[in-house]
Amino acid sequence: MKAGRSSLIASFVLCLPLVAQAKDEVNAAGSQALPKAEPSAGGASSGSLTTDPATGEAAKIDGKALAAEAAEDTDAIEESPDGLRTSKRPFGVVVESSIGLLAFVGDFGKVAPPALLLRMQAGVEIFRFLMPFAEGEIAMTDTSKSQDETKQRAVPIYSFGGGLRVTIRPTSRVGVFVQGSVGALKADVPTNSLAVLGFRDAESLGMYLGGRLGAEWYQRDRHMAFALHAGVRDALGFEKTSQGTTPLAIDGVFALRYTF
Repeated sequence: MKAGRSSLIASFVLCLPLVAQAKDEVNAAGSQALPKAEPSAGGASSGSLTTDPATGEAAKIDGKALAAEAAEDTDAIEESPDGLRTSKRPFGVVVESSIGLLAFVGDFGKVAPPALLLRMQAGVEIFRFLMPFAEGEIAMTDTSKSQDETKQRAVPIYSFGGGLRVTIRPTSRVGVFVQGSVGALKADVPTNSLAVLGFRDAESLGMYLGGRLGAEWYQRDRHMAFALHAGVRDALGFEKTSQGTTPLAIDGVFALRYTF
């Protein structure tokens, strides 16, 4: 029994050098398989080695590529005068949708109450301060102010046009703009629905001239902004047939804009 135990211990001791030698050979083979980092022109290494966790193989990290990515990230950051670091707001194609109220001043305002207004505007910022745009609107009102429930009629109004916007940004998060536009609008009603009230021209496309003033609040997502603005226009087609007053339309809206 003791002789067998002694021979087992002796065999284990004799195997230890063989195990150590095999381990050394495996380590040497692994170090030869790793690629060496090539020094850059200045003598410093331009990369480092890392192991891909998926394959277990060594991979080279390009220090120059990392530096370039860091530079791009830095270029996308701007610092405001108050020390707040924010992403630079892109300029390019701008889409803006709005919801608000439209009211008429003058004779048509005595016929129709304020209307729910939906606006859509799209433009291209050729400079950070200048943007030509196209706009479209849909408003819903009725003739309840001049007719009883048995005769009153729904009056959907649509318009389209274009213009130019100029924006000034006092801070990196706030912008103030003014814009002018020209276009056409029309009440989409059956023939003579408004003619009997003295507004025959409103049933066909008529020209409008308008202006708008507003403010924008740019979000931390550099593509997004909220805005509040109000506008006034001379809705020439909504003038009363028998020498009515100047047909002004006034609106105020809340807007959401996205810059691509």
